[in-house]
Amino acid sequence: MKTIKLGHQLQKGLKFFAITLLGGFCFIQGAVANIETPQDKMISISDHALHPISLGEVEFTVIFESGFGSDLTHLRKVAPAISKQAKVVVYSVPDMVNQIQ
Repeated sequence: MKTIKLGHQLQKGLKFFAITLLGGFCFIQGAVANIETPQDKMISISDHALHPISLGEVEFTVIFESGFGSDLTHLRKVAPAISKQAKVVVYSVPDMVNQIQ
């Protein structure tokens, strides 16, 4: 009887943990989405449109290219942190998905 009760408590605990973890993840995603990003204009290079953002004024330059089906918003926390040590250029190619198809 104790084994069944312990297993049931463990199952309830795991469910609570999973729900708490999922809720925390959703909260963090919402918070990251609300972080302001400098709005630069789109530039055209050949027949491609690029959305560049440049941060920092240091001697070295780090370039991030957004990819894997997402824009540059996933770098909102990384780029400002690195811009303290190096100039950071982040860009996304919004029309790349259309060109692949």
